[in-house]
Amino acid sequence: MKTSRFKAGVTVVAIAATLNLSGCILRADQPEGMSATADPAAAVLNNDAEPSVAAPVVATETPAPESPKVLEVQPPASEVVPDDAKAAATTLTDAPLPVEVQSYSGDELFAAGGGGCGMSLWRSEGSYSDSSVLFSGIGEGPQLLMKLNGKFVTFERMEGNGQEFYGQFAQQRFRNLNGDIEVATEVELGAKGEIESVEIEQGRVVVTRNGVDQEIAVKGDAGC
Repeated sequence: MKTSRFKAGVTVVAIAATLNLSGCILRADQPEGMSATADPAAAVLNNDAEPSVAAPVVATETPAPESPKVLEVQPPASEVVPDDAKAAATTLTDAPLPVEVQSYSGDELFAAGGGGCGMSLWRSEGSYSDSSVLFSGIGEGPQLLMKLNGKFVTFERMEGNGQEFYGQFAQQRFRNLNGDIEVATEVELGAKGEIESVEIEQGRVVVTRNGVDQEIAVKGDAGC
């Protein structure tokens, strides 16, 4: 490719060869005798240059990763708990605590509203001062007191049979106000005391909760 200047500031460009060098640009101010060079950047700026065509982008679908397989481990046959065993364990866990019959002092009894006329029973191997377990007063309504699981519980008499003495019966049955504990007393009377009293030579107190009985051998007295 050659260039010639006819007038000042005017350049005539002659194309002397076939356009095998795409992207070549002849600058008007290029000195005569200097050969043209290929300039890729200039080719982009040349309005006559053919626009480059970008290769079409083909979208490919990437397969989703497979979820990891979870292996279910079965316990050995010896460790499998049958349904009936589970039910039994649940029943034992949900069962209420057993009733603990505790002894009390005379001061504790009076503070709980007991004492006075009525019947006092204590453990057969102990005495009134250190082994009292039951007091049944005179009158209607709640009258029997026992110390169970750390607190005094009030009972109502449901039934009385046999010999009567100081508002009591030889055989009696009581129930607490919640209705979940029953107490039965059975006593044998002894000699009469000097001042309005009678000895209880022997007897028993049976505390029942959820069909389970707890029996205590007792002795005591009654009077007013």
